[in-house]
Amino acid sequence: MSIEPIPVRVRGPFATSLSKLLHDAGFKLTQPSRVMAERLGLPDTDEPAKATVKSVEEQGLDLLIVGTPEAHDRVLEVLRERLPLSSFSTSALEQYSTIVVEVVGEENGRCIAQHRGLRIHLETRACIPGKVTTAYVRRAPTDPESPPLAREGFSILMDTLILFDSGGVSFSKHIYDLERTAYLESLSLKARQRGLGIRWRSNAARAPSELVERELEQALARAEELMSPLTASSLAPGEVLTRGNHITLSILSLPDKRLLDDIRSSIVPTISHHHSVKTAGPLLDKIVSYSEYLVEKGGLDPGALGRLAWSYAWEQLAGSSRLTIYHATPEARVARIGPARVKQVDGGGKALVLERLVKQDGVYDGLGVEKRRGDRIVTAVLDGAWGLVHAYLDTEGIVKGLYFNINTPPEPGEGFLRYLDLHIDVVHVPSRGAEVIDRDKLETALAGNRVGEKLYRRALETAEKAHKALSNMGNLPADEGELVDKMLSLLREVAG
Repeated sequence: MSIEPIPVRVRGPFATSLSKLLHDAGFKLTQPSRVMAERLGLPDTDEPAKATVKSVEEQGLDLLIVGTPEAHDRVLEVLRERLPLSSFSTSALEQYSTIVVEVVGEENGRCIAQHRGLRIHLETRACIPGKVTTAYVRRAPTDPESPPLAREGFSILMDTLILFDSGGVSFSKHIYDLERTAYLESLSLKARQRGLGIRWRSNAARAPSELVERELEQALARAEELMSPLTASSLAPGEVLTRGNHITLSILSLPDKRLLDDIRSSIVPTISHHHSVKTAGPLLDKIVSYSEYLVEKGGLDPGALGRLAWSYAWEQLAGSSRLTIYHATPEARVARIGPARVKQVDGGGKALVLERLVKQDGVYDGLGVEKRRGDRIVTAVLDGAWGLVHAYLDTEGIVKGLYFNINTPPEPGEGFLRYLDLHIDVVHVPSRGAEVIDRDKLETALAGNRVGEKLYRRALETAEKAHKALSNMGNLPADEGELVDKMLSLLREVAG
């Protein structure tokens, strides 16, 4: 018995490579753009997508994968296998699912409920400890430390719509045809007459009318069941009454972007470093497009043009007066570090030394030493290295400690530097020597499937090499120039 292919929609700057990857894995690409349909020889289809893979606008993040549990998990399985050096953080709950929760009480002005041991922020008119009620998940964060948000009531998720127990009528921003909007508005009367709210999803813009109407009738029938006194009297905490969408945020590593470059090059002219440079800013995006025009029309070498584009990105970053570091973690948290001043440039712009000035007192994370206003943080960055090295200096230039941050190879952008942090790090404090820290956080990321075995092993190996190198370093150079040279040598030795 053959399994029906899962319809998936792909959008954004990674669309060509990911569409090819998923198509080859047996997925059915639906609602393709005209360009994508031509590139892959796809038929134009309006079939609703069960999962969507698209780019994320927030800097430091790359992909959003959202879909029904089965479709989402199948897509995620393929991406994890093909992109083993990237991170994938998935929501604990399904967005727009209806769950049964038990109210715990109120904390800091918020009502707290529990569902299968998970603490949830609950929007309710009556926060009564011990109350058992239905709630639908409004926010399903991928960060395990960020609590989900649910609202008392229910929601019913279909391919083309979401039905709520209250509210008005709203439309996806992708539904812009006036005739289609008027048609959906007329259908909404059936929900409004019963005191229900409805949200028309992007699939409703192109789905056949008979499918839209059938899904609305099915959702209304399910709503009647959920509102029945019999259902209300038999609720048990931990139940899932309606299913929703799983959500995953992914941060793609530079090596995996290179793999996607190769996949894309099998379809259309593609320079090396395509995906990294194209997503590094509007100017660099145009440079990639023009370079690939020269490959297609002028027969120029895509490898050579890609290397030049990559070098240009680094040189432009080196010429910045200030830059920001986007420090993204496997949990899809992105910290903005900086701004940092470019203090020194070596190797044609591919080795940078940055400097930041400390503005407030405290304690340096990881080092456990005092942080004072006026201290300086000097950072060594090397193209291709699986890490950065930070030196913390007091106002007299005396080194308080070194911090070897382990991360995927950094990527230059227009005024920024980005990478995927791997939690485990190595510190060196003169009074204590070298020490590996935060291995437990890496272990937790592995256990939660946010990093895979291959990336986990690479992080451990880098930490072991860094610990050995820092343990054998001896006294830290008193001269800052010698210290910087030592930091860059350390990166070349350990993480290059």
